[in-house]
Order: sequence, then C-alpha cells, then structure tokens
Amino acid sequence: MNRLPCLVLLLAACGETQEAKTVNHPIRSDGAGVETVSTDLGYTVTTTRLRTVVRDLRFTRGGETHAGLWPLGWLVGTAHAHPGHSAGGETVGELPGRFVVDWLAPGGTSLGAATMLEGGYDGADFTFALGAAADGLATDDPLLGATFDVAGRAEKAGRAVEFTARLAIEEGTDLVGAPFDADVGDDGVPFVLRLVTRDPGEQGTVYDGVDFFALGEGGAVALPSDSAQVNRLRRNLRVHDHYLVTEE
Repeated sequence: MNRLPCLVLLLAACGETQEAKTVNHPIRSDGAGVETVSTDLGYTVTTTRLRTVVRDLRFTRGGETHAGLWPLGWLVGTAHAHPGHSAGGETVGELPGRFVVDWLAPGGTSLGAATMLEGGYDGADFTFALGAAADGLATDDPLLGATFDVAGRAEKAGRAVEFTARLAIEEGTDLVGAPFDADVGDDGVPFVLRLVTRDPGEQGTVYDGVDFFALGEGGAVALPSDSAQVNRLRRNLRVHDHYLVTEE
C-alpha cells in the first residue's frame, strides 16, 4: 500500500503551512561496503559472491535511537545503542517491489526510483524474501527458496577454505533501522543501498562467530543449512548494523 498520499493529507490536517512535495530519487546498490575482514575468531575472510532477495524498501524519519539488535538480539549480545541508528519512524519514502541484489555486481545494480517526500531522513527499512522463479532465477540458482547466496575464502594460520552458504530467512521478516542520514530535496541525487561486511560503528563483521574450519578445510566446503555456523551467519546478516543508505 502506498502510504505517501495519506501522509501528505495527515501533515496538512496537523497544520503544516504547505503540502509536502513528492520527489523521485534513483536507488541502486553497490559493493563498496563488501571488504575483506578479520573476524573475532581470527579468520581473514574475503567475500567472492554475495546476493540477497529483498522487497519493499521504506525510508523513514522521526525514529528513535535504538540498540543494535535483531528481534532476538540478546543472543547476539549487543545491548547498547548505536549512534545514527533510528527505528520506528514514519515512512515518508518507498520503493515497492522485489529485488535480487548482487552486492558485487560491477558498477552496482539499479533498483528503481523511490517516491519520497522532501525533508530529513534518519532510517531505512526493507523486507527479506525467498527467491522464486518469478524473480528470474534459473532452476539451479542457489537463491531459489533462499534469501542469501554467499561464497568466499576464509584463511587462518596458514590454512584456508573456500566456502559457500545458502541462507533462508523467514519470508516477511523486516530489517528495521538501517542508517540513512540525508536531507532529501528535488535534485534527483541517487541514493545507494549497501551491505557492509564490517559494522562501521562497532567494527564487528558479518562473519563473527563463524568457525569455518569446524566443517572442514582445504578445497571447497558448503556450510550445511542446519549448522551452527550458518545459524550465526544468518543472525549477523539480519542485523541492521550491516546495512546503510547513503548519497551516491
């Protein structure tokens, strides 16, 4: 449902001196946030493939600073607030639809044009989805029935393993409160959605807690979907600390 016309009417009813102006801004993704990282378990991890299925991007204002947690965040153990992270704000911009985001695609991926109200923004939300044939995926694509398709190389103490992981997050699960600090006007400046493998605030990584050698080493290892390693990676990728929206 498009909330923007309703919000414009609400602002007018609350005594705003003029109706908020609706503008359009291109939204794309890129790989600038995907870097080689050193994890808390001493692994150096280079990501070679990272794709995600998401839907319905929302851009918000007026949110409250909140702790860097996913819904069961006490399992992750970070119970303090992160500066620049706000949640619970009013949706004042949106880009509906389903998107297969290839975070490492050369030149980034165009997601479309968002409809937004002019003014300040402090957060971004989206919904995780499961890949389907309707998304244009081939019959052998790892993203069919999954949310993340990840591959990379993990090294430690002179040893290495090439890994792949296929992660499913329950359809309809929301990612709430990714940082988006911007003053949106009518200049049409593009905004970029990024997945960051290192949290710029706390310096934690999406691979923290993942013991890659626990499932084998040398050659290629597919992390089992029911393993503790995949469960930890899934939890990390659900945290808003690892996403942001910024001006291009």
